[in-house]
Amino acid sequence: MTPQSQQRIGGWLILLAIALVLFAIRTAIYLIALSPAVRIAFSGALGAVWTFGVFYELAGNALLFIGAVLLLVLFFMRRRVFTRAALAFLAVFVVFTAGDLLLGLSVPEIAARPTFPWRSTLFIAAGSAIAVWYLTTSERVRGTFTR
Repeated sequence: MTPQSQQRIGGWLILLAIALVLFAIRTAIYLIALSPAVRIAFSGALGAVWTFGVFYELAGNALLFIGAVLLLVLFFMRRRVFTRAALAFLAVFVVFTAGDLLLGLSVPEIAARPTFPWRSTLFIAAGSAIAVWYLTTSERVRGTFTR
């Protein structure tokens, strides 16, 4: 397939691009908001579970932010590796979110909250499953990412 015969970015791929941009922005804002907690964790004022939780959040969200930015670059360059990279990113995202949920459940003060994010964890898993299905079965995806 020559570059002239590539499919244009369109359809559900536009929604995927918007989601990636918004995710990167939200994650960057979250990392900035997390910086005071990191300073407190470095001071030793938190217990072991809280300190681990802060560093887990920092490392995981930094990794996800970098992954989202790299995915956006691959997306707009229409690289063939985009699909495999997106599948790996979604797997890491689901595993990180499940780990975050388990970490939260290990802290009694957080686990006792009535608004604990069970639904958001399930939403992330379901949304990722839909994205995996689309990325692996779509003719548009196969026709768009060919470079």
